[in-house]
Amino acid sequence: MGSVVRAAGRMDYHTRYVSVSARREKKESGKTRVVIEQKRELEACKYNNHCSQEECLTSPRVSGVKDAENFCYAKEIKLASEEGRLAEDIKKEQEKLKEADLVIFQFPMYWSSVPAIMKGWMDRVLGFAYAQEKRYSEGIFKDKKAMLSFTTDCPESVYSDTGINGDINVTLWPLQNGILNYCGFQVFAPQIFWDPATGSPESRSSMLEGWRTRLQNLCGEATVYFAPLDYFDKEKGFLLKPEVKEKYASKESGLTVGIHMGKPLPANSQTKARV
Repeated sequence: MGSVVRAAGRMDYHTRYVSVSARREKKESGKTRVVIEQKRELEACKYNNHCSQEECLTSPRVSGVKDAENFCYAKEIKLASEEGRLAEDIKKEQEKLKEADLVIFQFPMYWSSVPAIMKGWMDRVLGFAYAQEKRYSEGIFKDKKAMLSFTTDCPESVYSDTGINGDINVTLWPLQNGILNYCGFQVFAPQIFWDPATGSPESRSSMLEGWRTRLQNLCGEATVYFAPLDYFDKEKGFLLKPEVKEKYASKESGLTVGIHMGKPLPANSQTKARV
């Protein structure tokens, strides 16, 4: 049993934000499917997405933040989590995350990223989800899966490697690598709903049916490739180790979108699983 965090609602550009709990259930065939158990809309429940000092001060046993004069939210929220003095709404979200097998973020793409309410959720809730030696492939959530599912306000061509917005794989790198992979999640290829607002009712129904079908077999899919943590030398600023560079020297493309070694980017590396 686990929780799936989604941020979605209607199949249009003005998608609402929803947090969904789910569990995994074995079918008679032996396959695993995702079963939605409950929904909670972040907007409807007035979820607080603002980061502040106050949410680190909820315990009477601990007075004040550690360094109020030079307040660093990332450090303070991590300390508050370790010392059990987080705001109650953050604690509840973190408990759901700890129980989850799979986390899905469903949202409308805003400014080539997630909307503010979802970014605020990530900033406030994920503060406990990493450490210096527990990130990327060795991350705290390395046994969990996650994925992005989002709508756009433009056709797929706009986010192609010759489109005006640029390659969607580059757009997804900060989200899928910098947030999900950083916390250790194994990341499924994203589910992208291209420009549903201008599509016909039939095309939107087809999108939803495709998504529904994918969900039934999602847990059996391969995940997107990211370079493992042991490819990098901690003593040399986490640069690729010489033997790794040598291994990939003859390859036509780089390892990933961000770690490309000055070579062409691997095609569709953030939108398709590498088997």
